[in-house]
Amino acid sequence: MTKSEKIGVVVGVIGASVGSLSWIVIAGASMGAWPFIVLPLLFGVVCVVSTIRLYTLYPQSKFTIMGLAILWLSILNLIFGNLIYDRLPENILDVPTGKESFSLLKLNLFIGLISLLGFCLVLVDVFRGKKSI
Repeated sequence: MTKSEKIGVVVGVIGASVGSLSWIVIAGASMGAWPFIVLPLLFGVVCVVSTIRLYTLYPQSKFTIMGLAILWLSILNLIFGNLIYDRLPENILDVPTGKESFSLLKLNLFIGLISLLGFCLVLVDVFRGKKSI
């Protein structure tokens, strides 16, 4: 693994984790619910560390590792999103959350499509005949 590949993996997985879990942390902070602050941060760190570790051990399985990271983050968003959606306020500090125009069904369908992408990325390595994890 080259240095630029490792930097790309680290920055990419950190960006994906922060981008996909930050809305849960912000919503949890606005509601004062510490589990919605601490647990997504903890699971995001687990995603980053495990993705980097897997990529170091199996650099030939890039698509599988990326697909597994997407599936992990999608599952976290489905779980926390369904738990937090009903408690989510309409506005946080006078900024609309978009809850009135984005139903729970739309949220679940959107995250479901993203998880389908992760599953397809895992299948890419399977059909290419690469040695998988």
